[in-house]
Amino acid sequence: MNAENPVAYLKPEHSEEEKLLRHHRFEIKEGDTVVSAAEIHYRSKPIPFYQVSSLYTEYTHAGKGYASAIMDKIETFLKERKKPGILVDTIMSDVPEVQGMYERRGWHLIDEYGRRVFNLPEDIDPKIFVGYEMRGVDVFEDI
Repeated sequence: MNAENPVAYLKPEHSEEEKLLRHHRFEIKEGDTVVSAAEIHYRSKPIPFYQVSSLYTEYTHAGKGYASAIMDKIETFLKERKKPGILVDTIMSDVPEVQGMYERRGWHLIDEYGRRVFNLPEDIDPKIFVGYEMRGVDVFEDI
């Protein structure tokens, strides 16, 4: 990660989406192009938490530390707010090395769909999220 491509934070009021869909966003750009990003949506049920979704790094920019830099910012965001985060779509969920990275960072697997939790208080059972309908990726591109 170099100083030319810092992680930018966009507050919900800067979201281009409708008011109900607004979200926090972390992103890294090269020039005018977003090459790595993640969205964070606040949820109040079953407990107050943040849903982390749309985490990605463009394939052509893999290995530059961008995903790690964004994860650092997300983890700081969650700790500062004293709320857990649920990662609903993981990067390369079928690659053991990538999944090991989540574990080393403290993101614990909570279900068979690859969802992971971070910063969950010890007195809360992660099973409260089982069956909870979480928003998945809702971005579709023409192929």
